[in-house]
Amino acid sequence: MWSATMATEGNMKKNERLRYEMFLRVRDFGNAHRQQFPDGSMGGKAFRAVGAAIAEIDAHNTARVLHGRGGKKARSAAREALVERLMAIARTARLMSKASPGSDGAFRIPNNSSDVALLTAARAILQESQAAVDRLVLLGLPKTFVTDLQELIDRFEQGVHGRRTGRAGVAAALAGLEDAFARAHDAVLTLDIVVGNTLRKDPVVLAVWRRDRRVNPKSRAVAVVSAPAVALPDMTPPNAPVPAPARPVAVTSAFPIEEPVAIVSDDDVERKAS
Repeated sequence: MWSATMATEGNMKKNERLRYEMFLRVRDFGNAHRQQFPDGSMGGKAFRAVGAAIAEIDAHNTARVLHGRGGKKARSAAREALVERLMAIARTARLMSKASPGSDGAFRIPNNSSDVALLTAARAILQESQAAVDRLVLLGLPKTFVTDLQELIDRFEQGVHGRRTGRAGVAAALAGLEDAFARAHDAVLTLDIVVGNTLRKDPVVLAVWRRDRRVNPKSRAVAVVSAPAVALPDMTPPNAPVPAPARPVAVTSAFPIEEPVAIVSDDDVERKAS
């Protein structure tokens, strides 16, 4: 089933997605251990802050997608319709120029033009069409082609304006995302202390927290504990020859070992994600 969470994850960069998924695990951990972290406690408030930030991240990311796609789609459709109509008028004007050489000079459409350049050319063609409407209609254009062209220009202009508005909406959504991520991160930093203190006598649940708290849970930490050094008696016989020092041997392991990390900072995440 498609959900806001799936939509949010699908439109994030890798480092954002990893942090967002960590927030989800932290929220779920808080829901599963409400008894240890009741609503009125510092931990309960921090878990609720993470949940509220997740809801805002979902909302802002959805707004970013809608503003980014909606305005662009409407502008592209209006531009395509306007260019098609202008090309039909320009072709007809070239036919008209056979009887009146040079009369099609004002009906040219700029290639690969910007939105502003296309609007300028469209308004110029509209003005020339009004002056030559009778001749153009005789060549097969509909009697309403001038009015139709004006409507297409207006629609494209609205699409351009909507695109600008959409970009502003995207910028606002990005600012909201940044703020929500920051507040969720601050709440998790609080939980690092509160959860560690609360669960200090429950190593099993504390281990679950540390796993869920990792930004990248696939990076598993392996603790290597070495035995304390013990002094052994010297069993070398008197006057025994001294052996040559052994050449160092490279030791490899079939299992990659990663340094244990209790808390991963944002800088570490960005470096790993890049």
